[in-house]
Amino acid sequence: MLFRSALGAPLFLTAKAAWRGDKILRHSDQNPNRAGALAVTEGQRVGTVQELLQAIAAGQVQAILGLGADADVEGAALAPVSRVGDVVLLLSHDGPLARFATVTLPAAAWVEAPGSFVNAKGVAQGFLRALPPKGDAKPAWETVVALADRKSTRLNSSHLV
Repeated sequence: MLFRSALGAPLFLTAKAAWRGDKILRHSDQNPNRAGALAVTEGQRVGTVQELLQAIAAGQVQAILGLGADADVEGAALAPVSRVGDVVLLLSHDGPLARFATVTLPAAAWVEAPGSFVNAKGVAQGFLRALPPKGDAKPAWETVVALADRKSTRLNSSHLV
């Protein structure tokens, strides 16, 4: 498994905050691939943003490697992230965590790369690239694999968001 064996780091899942759902079209979880994100962890425990913030406050986090900048908490609640020396984010767009990044790496947006997602009912759906990525952006998984292949000592002590 990539996250545990190659990177050797705990996982924390950040996301957009819940919104008002309905019984027809709108699910209360506005993160369309939460089920897919959890599936790739193969049962490994995944912490919340609150648990990540507690780990930072306890001095247990030296670096963060994050995919995206969304967070279900904002503003002053994210202040502990400023205590982390290295915050590397793979981004396709801005979000609350972006202001803490010490390094940002371009990531292709979902519309710029083929892929799949698993909806809230557990149904996997594939999609094709609709647009070419801008600049040096490529699918985030390619960058994560390249980083894991380097087997950096710093990366092995990082935490994934």
